[in-house]
Formats: sequence, structure tokens, C-alpha cells
Amino acid sequence: MEITDKKTEGNKAFEFENENRLRVRLAGYLNRVQKDHDFVFRFDLAGLFTDDKQRQNLIRYWNHESIGFPDLQIISENRVCFIELKRGGISPNTLIRPTDIHGKNQLAMIHKLRGYGFSAGFGIGFEHSRAQILTFLRGGKIEIL
Repeated sequence: MEITDKKTEGNKAFEFENENRLRVRLAGYLNRVQKDHDFVFRFDLAGLFTDDKQRQNLIRYWNHESIGFPDLQIISENRVCFIELKRGGISPNTLIRPTDIHGKNQLAMIHKLRGYGFSAGFGIGFEHSRAQILTFLRGGKIEIL
């Protein structure tokens, strides 16, 4: 079930949408902006729609060093961007809690990718993710948050 804020109007109704809905909206957006920009993109779907047995089978194929790999990859000419998607309504200050091992792995991977010279960061909700994408497509390096 989607989490939405009923008090907002228009696109703001998706401010608190879940991560799956965020992926669907971003895929539609990316398909539209491909008309004006030359790039390809893919979402890492690991963890979506998988039960415990499927997840265990997937783990066999994962490189241990790729734990925390970002959800969205965009490749444009000689540049690559990685964005870890988070549902809307999350405060950047509480994005990674002290007990959140998965979140810490994601942040470590973002730093590792940035260390390799790639553009990498988080996208929180649709509007922030869209802004990160546009920054990359316009030649900039995205912010971590």
C-alpha cells in the first residue's frame, strides 16, 4: 500500500510515496527525458518482489563487495551516475540511523563510488531524485544528499 499525504495536492501527494512507486515514476520520467538527452539507465531490482528463498539464491550471485550498490544507474557518454533511492518524507538528518547496517553499507558504497570518480548520491523522493538526475545530465556531479 502506498503511503501518501492526503493534505497535499498534485505531485506533492507523492511526497511520502514508497520506494517501489518512486521507481515507477522515475522510470517514466527518465523515458521522457531521453528524448532530449543521450543516456541509458537501469534499476537494480535486487530485493524487490523476492521471498526469502529467492533472496538466498540471489545472494549466491552477488559480489560481496557490491553490498549496498545503488538502485539506479545512469550512463551518458563517458560518465556514470549512481543514485540510491529513498522514499519521500525522510529527513536527510535521519536517513542513516546508528543501528541501520544496510544504510551504512549504502553510504559506504556511495563514498566508494565517488572515490572512483563517479557521480553518486542519494535521491530522497521524486523531486530530489529528479533534481539529482538533472544535475548529472547537465554535466554536474550530484550531491551525496
